Amino acid sequence: EGGEGAARAAIAEFEKKMGASLRDDLVGALTRGSLVTTSARSLFPALILSQGLKDGDRFDAALGKLVAQLNAAIKAAEGEGAGAELRTIRFGDHTIRYLATPGVHLPIAPCTARRGDRVLFALSPIHMKDYLAFLDAGEPSILDYPGFKEMQPLVPKDATSVAYSDFGERFVALY
Repeated sequence: EGGEGAARAAIAEFEKKMGASLRDDLVGALTRGSLVTTSARSLFPALILSQGLKDGDRFDAALGKLVAQLNAAIKAAEGEGAGAELRTIRFGDHTIRYLATPGVHLPIAPCTARRGDRVLFALSPIHMKDYLAFLDAGEPSILDYPGFKEMQPLVPKDATSVAYSDFGERFVALY
C-alpha cells in the first residue's frame, strides 16, 4: 500500500496545484462508450478515439488547467523558451485544439475536437482533419460493413468491448 498511498498523495498534490480533479472534472465530463477507429483515408492512418461527452465546457476547462501544469513543468525543466499550450485551428465547421510544445521536440501534436455529443482525440491535427472530413462526408461507419453485420449476432448483449477489422477482407480482395 505504500506505493499506492504515495501515488494518491502525489495525484492529490497535483490536482491541488492544477485547481481541478482529474477524475471529476476531466474524466467525469466524459460518458461511457468509447470508439477506437482509424483516421479513415490517410495514407498513414492513425488511431482516433471517440468518447461520449457529458459536459464539454467542464472538460475544456479541466484540459486547459492540465496543460497549464504541463507548461509550468516544461518551463521548470527546459527553461523559459520551452512550454506547452493549447492552440486552436478551424477546419470547416470544426474547432481543433492541439497541444503545441515550443522549445520541446515532440513528434506529435495531440488534439481534440468536439462533434455533437462526442469528443474526438487524435495524435495530430492532420489525422483529426482526415477523420472529420470522413464524418462530414457521411461515409459509412464500420457498423455498415457486411463483415461486421455478419458477426454482430455473435456479440453477447453484455459485451463491454467489440473489435472488428476488415484488413483481411481487403488483403484477400487485393490478392
